[in-house]
This record gives sequence, structure tokens and C-alpha cells, in this order.
Amino acid sequence: MINFKKIIPFILLCYVGAIGIANSQNVYIPDSNFKSFLLGNTALNTDGDTAISYAEAAAYTDTISHNNSPGFWPIYDITGIEAFTNLKAFISYHDPIANLDFSANTALTYLVIDHDNGIANIDISANTALQTLAIGNTNLTQLDVSANTALTYLSCAYSPINSLDIGNNTALLGLDVRLDLSSNGIDLHNNINLTKLSCFICNLVSLDVSHNTALTELRCNGNNLTNLDLSSNTALTKLDCSYNFLTNLNLRNGNNVNFILFDAQANANLTCIQVDNAAYSTQNWTPANAGINDWMYFSENCTTGLYEPSSDFSSYPNPTKGIISLSDIMASVSIKDNLGRLLLYKSGAQKENIIDIENFPDGIYWMTISNDKQSTTHKVLKFN
Repeated sequence: MINFKKIIPFILLCYVGAIGIANSQNVYIPDSNFKSFLLGNTALNTDGDTAISYAEAAAYTDTISHNNSPGFWPIYDITGIEAFTNLKAFISYHDPIANLDFSANTALTYLVIDHDNGIANIDISANTALQTLAIGNTNLTQLDVSANTALTYLSCAYSPINSLDIGNNTALLGLDVRLDLSSNGIDLHNNINLTKLSCFICNLVSLDVSHNTALTELRCNGNNLTNLDLSSNTALTKLDCSYNFLTNLNLRNGNNVNFILFDAQANANLTCIQVDNAAYSTQNWTPANAGINDWMYFSENCTTGLYEPSSDFSSYPNPTKGIISLSDIMASVSIKDNLGRLLLYKSGAQKENIIDIENFPDGIYWMTISNDKQSTTHKVLKFN
């Protein structure tokens, strides 16, 4: 006779044990939205059941990409991601994830985290294969990329990070930074392979790109720069340095004829721009077809021969609507345009101390005034 009192507990024990074994083969994913999202990926959930097994996770070599836009559910916790040891790419938009730990995802090459305002910490120290990293619109206060030496593209924007150390990232080809770097600036000395640099609206007061000779594109608009020397950047073809406080801009790098973008507008104190060929730039880079203002001109040397008048020589007003008064009767006065063409000459024999340029077009001119002892040249701004 069968003793059911003994058999039933045994059956129950086997059933519970089977469930335990099954569960031990499945990845623990506590966030229901994250789990549902993964289960809906048929390339990942290959057996179509209600769980992701460790075998399925390890076999997955593609991308996990989630966008919490209307119609999707937010992900708060990505626990379980550690089982995806061969994952190549992870992308998250608008997910309030608090912590991101990718230490087990050593095959990761592509990582994008954007508009994830809940993020307080990210660990990518083990992701040495990472090639592309984009972090934007987060609450992160620091980002450590010192171990990510394979990075070729890095974007870090609109987060409360005030310093970024990329000294170890010598493979970088593209860098896009939009942070408040007013206190620490950015050191690019080791990034000699960099070809594209975007660092606009970073509150930078200085920018040294003399070591970045492979640069083809530089966008540093909207900063607090007063000086920008690009004479070493012989491959440069695109430049936007508008809306700074530049007083010196050196573009004499031997490659001006290959420029396809040039914008230096809205630098109120910038008048002379040093270039390869003043005649070429004057003809091809105008307010109508390039980003310059009417008060700017081009020269092959912005530092030689342009002096402010000494105390013996003065003229007024400047800017002028056309009439220039000299402090004394000079031996001679000549006025040239930005191309060096002589537009006016008066000798001392004419005994005049009033110069009339009312018929000249508005712009910048160079007036040389001299007497028997000295001669000096300074700029005259003529605007009606």
C-alpha cells in the first residue's frame, strides 16, 4: 500500500528544488521596467519565456538601448546588467538611474548616457575596450576616464563637472565638452591625435592647442578667450571662435586657402586677424560670406609696424565720421586701407592739421603721421 504521507512531502521537496534550480539559472533583475524591456527583445530572450537566463545574457553581443520617451517606462535600477559580459553597447535616454556600474561589462565599446538626471555615480574603470563615451545632462560631478585609454570619441556636456582629465586618453580623435571649466581649464597637451575639438560655452579663459597639430575642426565659441594662436594647426579647415573677448587671433598656419568654415564675429576688441595672405582673406572672408565684423581686418603681421601714437602725436575723434583733427601740423600724413593701398597723402607743405575722410567707406584705416623726429602708424575707425 502506498504511503501518501511520505510521498507528498517528497514531491513537494522535488518541486521546490526544481524551482530553485531554475531560478538559479536566471538573472536577477529587480527593476520591473528593465526586466520587461529586456524580455521584449527577441534577440536576447531567445526562448520567449518570462526570464532572462545567464546563458542568454552571456550570449548577447549586441546593444541594449532604452529611451524613456512617451510610450516607455523609466528604468531606475539596472541590476542584472553584470550578467551581460559580452555586451557591446549600452544606451540610455531619460532614465532616472542612480548608479551605473559596468565593471563586469568588459567587452563594452559604446556607451551613451543622456538626460538621465538621477545619475550620481558611474563606474567605467574596468571598461578598457570603450571607444565611444557620451555623457550629457546628468547630475554627475566627476568623470574618471583615466583607465579608458582606447577612447577615440568623448562627449561630456551639461553636467556639474568642473574638471576633466584626459591626459591618458591619447587615442582621442574627437572631443566635445560643454562644461564650466572656468576654474581648471582643459589640458590637451597629450592629445596629439585629436582632429575635432568642440569646447563652446565652457567659460574658458585660455586654450592651448599648439600640440594638437592634427586638428581639422575647432569650435570654441562662447567662451572668455582673449588670445587664440592657431599658427601650429596646419590641418585646420573649420574654425568658430565667435562670441569671445579676443584681442589676438593668429591664423597664419599655411592652410587658410583650404578653410571651409571661419567665424570670428562678436569679438568686440578684435581688429587685426593674422593670416597667411591678407589680400586673399580680405577678398574671400567678408562679413557677407564669413563670420567677421566690419571693424575687423586681415594682416600677415598684426604686431609689426602698428603703434599707438606717442604723446607728441595725437588725433581726434577716433572713431570718426570723417573729420580728423591733428594735435599739430605734421611733416606728412598718409592713410592706407587694409590692403596697404594709399588713399590719401598730405605733405607738411600744405600746413594743414585737419584730415577729411568723409568720402571714405565705413571701415578701418591706417594713418601714418610724422615729423622730422619720428613717425608712427595707428588705426582709425570711420563710421557714420
